[in-house]
Amino acid sequence: MTRSSPAPTEDEHFKGRYNPLIGIALILLGAIATLVSLWLMLLNNQFNVAIVIGLAAFLFGYLYLTRPYFTVAPNRLTVYNPIGKVVKRYPFESFNHLYTEKSHLYIESGYSEAGSREKVNLNKWMVRAQDWRQLEAITHSSDPQL
Repeated sequence: MTRSSPAPTEDEHFKGRYNPLIGIALILLGAIATLVSLWLMLLNNQFNVAIVIGLAAFLFGYLYLTRPYFTVAPNRLTVYNPIGKVVKRYPFESFNHLYTEKSHLYIESGYSEAGSREKVNLNKWMVRAQDWRQLEAITHSSDPQL
């Protein structure tokens, strides 16, 4: 997706990634916990459960760096967990129904008669800054076919 056309298409969804600091922090903590656990296991000749926690933190850090946090298609926004499983899908009629307010994303529901707005369960601090700016560009574009 290029800067001149921020609107996603059905063939090319916009993928918002996790903030890389989260993944890096988890990888570092996992590596430290794993190394300390290995060292303690060698000293005591006993299995240390903390090695499992360290390896899990390392794995989750890797997943935070490689998996998308959310995707935006022309008629839906999908939020994923770090494993890649869909957490929730938010349908909308057009990009004009998406808008950001401070650090939150909202969807105006054109499907309901009341025209209510729904807060999307995205945390701005968990989104890569460049991806959040791109999402704001999508929500502020009056013509999604730029």
